[in-house]
Amino acid sequence: MGVGRIQSLSAKHPLSERLQDLQEKIRTLFDKLRVVEGDVLICEAPTTMKDPSAATKIEQVRGIFETLARERSVRVPGRINPRSVHHEVLGIKGKQLARPIIKDMAVTAAQHIYGESLQALGFDTSRTLLARYQDIVDAVLLGGLAVERVRTAKLAGVSLDEFLDERYQGKRTYGMRSK
Repeated sequence: MGVGRIQSLSAKHPLSERLQDLQEKIRTLFDKLRVVEGDVLICEAPTTMKDPSAATKIEQVRGIFETLARERSVRVPGRINPRSVHHEVLGIKGKQLARPIIKDMAVTAAQHIYGESLQALGFDTSRTLLARYQDIVDAVLLGGLAVERVRTAKLAGVSLDEFLDERYQGKRTYGMRSK
């Protein structure tokens, strides 16, 4: 498991140069983590954003991760919507809660579920520090959900690509009888 941040070049550099630099850093990270055929890469799905320009740049970076993974014959079966983390991990149902409340719930969940694992990786798991690294908290929770979905698809004997396809979420019983 790899946790951390890849530092991009500053905005003083042209976007094309920053993306190329990120591509090389992601390739180096994949080498370091020994990402190979048989591995699975699942990214976070796009969400609504106030800044369309930032959303486009984020999608470009996700595209780099997915393209480099496919070059290594890594399975890239789909993406997970962050709201799935809200529903399935945090147990939030109904009306969308305010962002600060969700972020606080995410920090609490990460502490309880992954605290020991994060400490083993050298992270201080105090509330204050975890709250400062909200992107890592979100990634850890999304990654945990992705691992569970991979396991569930395997156990159910269902194609991971289909299992991650949001069009089918909640519409199939995967061998279970529906009433």
